[in-house]
Amino acid sequence: MLPIRQPLNPYFVPSSFCFKTGEKKATADGCLYDLIHAPFMEHDLLYISLEDLQRSFGPQLTIETNGTKAEITLNELRTECEIKMKEETAFIAAENIFNDTAGFFKKRFSNYLGSFVCLAKKKPEKFDGFGMGYAFTKRVGILHRALYMEAVKQLVPYHVYIPTVYDESKPLKLAVVLHGLGGQENFEKAGGPLCSAAEKYGYIILSPNGYARGMHGSEFPMKRDFVPDDVDPSNPAGLDEEQKRIYPLCEQADMNAVFHVMDEYAIDKNNVFLFGNSMGSDGTFHLGQKYNTIWRAIAPCGGGCDLRFYPVDRIKNIPVRVVIGTEDPGYEVVHELYQELLKKGINASITEVGGEAHGTAWVKAIDDIFTFFNEQSV
Repeated sequence: MLPIRQPLNPYFVPSSFCFKTGEKKATADGCLYDLIHAPFMEHDLLYISLEDLQRSFGPQLTIETNGTKAEITLNELRTECEIKMKEETAFIAAENIFNDTAGFFKKRFSNYLGSFVCLAKKKPEKFDGFGMGYAFTKRVGILHRALYMEAVKQLVPYHVYIPTVYDESKPLKLAVVLHGLGGQENFEKAGGPLCSAAEKYGYIILSPNGYARGMHGSEFPMKRDFVPDDVDPSNPAGLDEEQKRIYPLCEQADMNAVFHVMDEYAIDKNNVFLFGNSMGSDGTFHLGQKYNTIWRAIAPCGGGCDLRFYPVDRIKNIPVRVVIGTEDPGYEVVHELYQELLKKGINASITEVGGEAHGTAWVKAIDDIFTFFNEQSV
């Protein structure tokens, strides 16, 4: 089988992990995810299954087995350790690889919290202190989560806000917010307003982290790209072969999180909404038409697709709120897009945010966006 190729700028390369004995869950850079097999202690050693070790670290780690031995390579450093079989599953003792002698791991074990922290680098970008704390038990507020994506053989994070009013017997509306090109998830830039909206209006808010910079899967050119009329209609955005490979994976990563959250929590499936800023706006147009039976309404902010190449008919039954800041360099372009939507019979409206620029207008408009969503609710 050919190895999984990584994009040049994958969003998530975790460097800090937290495992707990007897738990079929672990954390990667603070994001809680599922394990296939629960780690266990034996003779003061923590055993982790080879399958879970590979899924946790992803393509940055390779494992080769030879009989009772496993050779593990991470960041071009190698170590060899014994395999222990339990219920027909191969495990290895974490202490045999997560140590300074091997030259590429450190460990920290806390008897009080029952956590075993593994570092992929001696100076990780993120130390998983969150995982050692309440990541395993936190149920409301901003939850950091990750899903294993088989297509790329790695974990892909998402972030979800669960309001304090959440009750499994009372389904809540869901709002999915897509990040822009410079971000990875939206609670970093707009955490306060997003969390406040979730509590005020009673929404669960999902912010997919995504797989890589792949326009959330959108292969439609952006209106601000000013694509000429004689462009190849089969590839109007001019994607190269690598982009054609990456973009569908980015879409899949987003929708994996959407479908998982819709299954995991009590969601009012008649009231699911989509919005996003900049690249997230283009993703909103793309996912809006691709999965048009899911969304009750959408709100693209600070951008949008070139409608010459976009299947507008697929969003004719979806109300659209366009959001743009008066100081956004794309202000005129987005206004033209809004007028084109109206001419094509789309139920569109617009919110102008005075004095705000490309990266800030959508944050200031969050209350307006959720008011619009509520107006469209059934």
